[in-house]
Amino acid sequence: MSPEIDAIVELQGSEFKVIKSGTAAYEGRFTLNPRTSPHGIALIYTASIQPFFLGGPRPGVFQIEGDTLKWCFGVVGQPAPEGLNTFPGS
Repeated sequence: MSPEIDAIVELQGSEFKVIKSGTAAYEGRFTLNPRTSPHGIALIYTASIQPFFLGGPRPGVFQIEGDTLKWCFGVVGQPAPEGLNTFPGS
């Protein structure tokens, strides 16, 4: 039995889309900073089911291991998290 998928993340070029229940819940652009450890990412939302994400860059950190992407984000207007504080299902 495979785990239930809560969201699908599509990354193409410098654009992202998060699809939940078959609908685009979040869309926008992203920038990467691979020179930091952990690597940095910032999302700029152009559409969001959460209006407070539309105020500016949402800073985060990310890691790619094989075909697995892990990322963790801070609040719009606040610094990026210092590390990856992810857990299964998050």
